[in-house]
This record gives sequence, C-alpha cells and structure tokens, in this order.
Amino acid sequence: MLDQCPIIKVSGLIVKDDLVLLIKERLLANKPCQWNLVKGTFEPDLDRSILDTLRRECREEVNMNVSVDGLINLIYYRDKDKVRLQLNFLCS
Repeated sequence: MLDQCPIIKVSGLIVKDDLVLLIKERLLANKPCQWNLVKGTFEPDLDRSILDTLRRECREEVNMNVSVDGLINLIYYRDKDKVRLQLNFLCS
C-alpha cells in the first residue's frame, strides 16, 4: 500500500549568461560520478514552501542565492511504496 503523503522533490536548472550550472556527484557507491542539477527534498520543519526548499538547496549545495524564474515541469512517479512529486524549476 502506498503512503498517503507524497515525497516532494525540487530541482533547479540554473542559467546565467547562456551557461548552465551542473554539479558532479556520486549517486551510488562504487559508481562513477554523474552530472546533475541542484536538487533536494521539501522539509516542512525547514521550509515554508517548495520555493524555499529550492533556494535552501542552492545555498547548501553551490553557495548561491537564486531567483526562481518559472516551473519547467512536474513529474509524478512511484518508487517502491512511495509516491514522489518532483518539480523542476528554471533559475537564474
């Protein structure tokens, strides 16, 4: 049975002067690093909104204050017994 509350994930495609900021991270142990967007999980104890989550993650992961320019897309998916929503934003 699925949990009632979805896990909310956010990511930011950060663009400045026609350049895109990506981070290189190891997603799985003993695997090569991969390029990725800044991303994170909504935490109700820390964040008042999903935009607060995105801004917090950008400060934590790449030490940047960003402006959120718009929503790119929303992805709904199931991961084992969890429902996840991922909101992908364009940032500058």
